[in-house]
Amino acid sequence: MPAREGGRASPRETARGGDGRAADRTAARAAAQARRVRAARADALAAGEAAAADRRRLRAAGERRVAVELQRAVLPLPRGVRGLPGLRVAVRYLPARSENRVGGDWYEAAALAPDEVLLAVGDVSGHGPPAAAEMARLRGALGGLARTGASPGALLGWLNGTLGGGAGDPADPRTASVVAARYRPGPRLLTWARAGHPPPVLLRGRRARPLDAPGGVLLGVPGAPRPDDAETRLHRDDLLLLYTDGLVARRGRDPAEGLALLCRAAAQRHASPPDAVVDHVLRSLGAANPDDDICVLAARVT
Repeated sequence: MPAREGGRASPRETARGGDGRAADRTAARAAAQARRVRAARADALAAGEAAAADRRRLRAAGERRVAVELQRAVLPLPRGVRGLPGLRVAVRYLPARSENRVGGDWYEAAALAPDEVLLAVGDVSGHGPPAAAEMARLRGALGGLARTGASPGALLGWLNGTLGGGAGDPADPRTASVVAARYRPGPRLLTWARAGHPPPVLLRGRRARPLDAPGGVLLGVPGAPRPDDAETRLHRDDLLLLYTDGLVARRGRDPAEGLALLCRAAAQRHASPPDAVVDHVLRSLGAANPDDDICVLAARVT
């Protein structure tokens, strides 16, 4: 090694030290540039994700608005109590609390003749405009088919042909549950059928219980047999509750528990008008469901 002159570094050592410091500065600049590039990419990615989230929110809000407007156009929801032959009827509909969960719950309550009434509640799978459009189609089809005089089981069998391999889109298979009934006020006879739907609850005096359910699978299941019909003789002042499963089935609560709560709440208002019974039931079971909409129909026998 060359000797130092007067304790000072030799020219060769000085050159090597200068090269090292220059290399360090170059590496530092490169590292800083790399950090700036990574930060810029992260900012751009975050901005892109934020913009995409905004677009999703706007699209969801638009779909919800379309679904709500369609529901309001085809699903009248009168307040108070309606008079039908032999019945006094009240209906409530509550959309899901989640803004993108507007679903396909629906009802029908109409006089087919002076001596016959059609009652129905249904729930189309899915949410948004497709479910609302299917709801409108099923409701309209049931109302038209009911004019033929066919039994509720036959009506639901015909409706099944419009789903699941019928008019439905094979790329977007859709199912639906329905409970449908014909009521004749003269003999106070209820003839009803269900397709994968919870059975009605009968409130008689101070006791409420679900009716014994006939067989019937969801609409939209290819090859499913026609739902069976059942008959129930009603009494004056009986109250019948038809509802969708969003009322009794919730996250963290078993549907059987929800059904027991429904029966208990209905019995607590056994002497009240049908609209007051429905309002009390909804309050008792938690009002709007976060994940599913709710439709409840109450019919008091006169």
